[in-house]
Amino acid sequence: MVNFFYLDKDTEKCAEFYGDKHIVKIPIEIGQILSKIHHELKTGIDYAKIYKSSVVVKNTIGPYVWASESYENYVWTSKLGLALINQFKLRFNRTEHKTEKILQYLHDNVPPSLPKIGITKFRGTNKYDMFQYISNDPVICARYNYAEMKCKNDKWTKNEKPYWFIKIGKLILKKKEKLIKKIDKQVREKLPSISKGNRVYRFHSFLRVSYDYLFQGKWDVKAKLMNKFDSGKPLLYQLTYPQLYYIDKITKSLENKKTLSLLNTQSLIYRKKLKFPNVKINYKLNPEYYIYTKSTEGALVVEPYKSEIDYEGKSYTQLYNLFLKYIKKNDLIGADMCRKYIQINGNNLESIYNNEIYKNWICGFNWKNTGPFKPKKFILSS
Repeated sequence: MVNFFYLDKDTEKCAEFYGDKHIVKIPIEIGQILSKIHHELKTGIDYAKIYKSSVVVKNTIGPYVWASESYENYVWTSKLGLALINQFKLRFNRTEHKTEKILQYLHDNVPPSLPKIGITKFRGTNKYDMFQYISNDPVICARYNYAEMKCKNDKWTKNEKPYWFIKIGKLILKKKEKLIKKIDKQVREKLPSISKGNRVYRFHSFLRVSYDYLFQGKWDVKAKLMNKFDSGKPLLYQLTYPQLYYIDKITKSLENKKTLSLLNTQSLIYRKKLKFPNVKINYKLNPEYYIYTKSTEGALVVEPYKSEIDYEGKSYTQLYNLFLKYIKKNDLIGADMCRKYIQINGNNLESIYNNEIYKNWICGFNWKNTGPFKPKKFILSS
C-alpha cells in the first residue's frame, strides 16, 4: 500500500518531520500516486518519464483520492515528494535519488483538468483507522498516528526528533495506561454488579461486545493492521489510544441494559452465534433478534408475522401488496416474511429485490457491508 503523511501544512517542514525510513520510500510512493493520476486522466504526457499505472495504487486509498481531488492537492503532494528527496540527500550524504527526475517531471506537469478548489481536508489510508477522530485538524491526527503507530522507533539522522513527536508519545503512554485501568475496572467490577439476570455478565463478554461494536464485527481483521499484532496477547493491551478512548465510552454505555442487549445481539450476529429462528421470541417486539437469510428459513415459525400474514391461499399480488404495506410502515421483518411466502409459492422475486429500501436493509445484515464506527465528537474537543 502506498501512503504519505500530512505532518505539517508546509511541505518543507513536513518533510523534516519524516523519520529516516520514510524519506527513503515515500518519494517513490508519491511518484506512483501522481503517475497513476496521469494514467487515469489520460493526460497524454510522456508516460516513459513517469511510473507505470501501478496496481498497488488503489483508486480508493485516501492519499490517492486526496491528491487527485484538486489542482492544489496535486501540487502540494509533488512539492512534498521533492522536499523528501532533499531530506534524503541531506541525511545520507547522497547526491541523487532514483525518483527525483520522475517527481520533478510530475511537478512540472500538473494535470490541467484537476479542479482549482484549493487544499482540501486530508484523507488517510485504512491503517489510519480511528486516528482521524483525534481532532478536526488533519495535521494533529496525522501526528498522533505517526507518534504511536508509524514511526515509533525510527531515527532522524542529522535532525532532532520533532518536538511534537516526543510530547505526543509521552502523552499517549500516560493516557493509554489510565484508560486500560478504567476499562478493566468497568468490565470486571461495575458491569457484572449491575448485570445480574442478564445473559452477558463476564468481563470478557463485555469486552467482546465492545470490540465488535467498535470494529463493526471486523475486530480480527482490524487487529492484523496493527503494528506487531500478537494473537497471544490480550487485545486490550494492543489497542491504539483512540481505540481505547472509544472502548472506554462503549463500556460505559453498557450500563444501560437496553444498550447492552442491543449490542450483544449485534455481536452474536457478527459471530454467527445467534440462534434463528427462535419460537420463544416475538420478533415484532424484539426486531434486533431477526436475521435475514436468502432461504425461507423461519417462514413457519417467526411470530407474530406468520399469524398476521396468514399466507396460505394468498396470491402473489396479495402477498406483494402486503410486502409494500410493510415497507411503507418501515416494518422490514414483515416485508421479508412476505418475501419468504412468495418464495415458497415459487413466484418471481425480481420486484421484491429491486425495492431500494428492502435492498438496503438486507445489506445491513452482512458485516462486510457495514460502515465503520463514527463517533459524534473528536477526542480533543469532547
